[in-house]
Amino acid sequence: MPSYEELLTKKAQLDAELKKVFLDERKLAIDDMRQKMARYRISISELFGRRRNAETRKRPAPKYRDPASGATWSGRGKPPVWIKEATDRNALLIVESET
Repeated sequence: MPSYEELLTKKAQLDAELKKVFLDERKLAIDDMRQKMARYRISISELFGRRRNAETRKRPAPKYRDPASGATWSGRGKPPVWIKEATDRNALLIVESET
């Protein structure tokens, strides 16, 4: 029967071998994926979808305008002080002019 120290040594060797084999196979998998993506002209966004960030996200159009300051609010999120104090929000609605 092997001793505890011998088993620990074997475990360390196996762990090192596992790590090396894992990294080697991972590299092969990545190379294979890159080749297939190139062959079939697959983009990252096709695989994972398009990410939306602050630059590509459209901001909602403003719905309300403060007549005193000209500040606007989209109607989303926490209302600004000037609209909280308004008795009639409809009076502050932005009306698109018909052209």
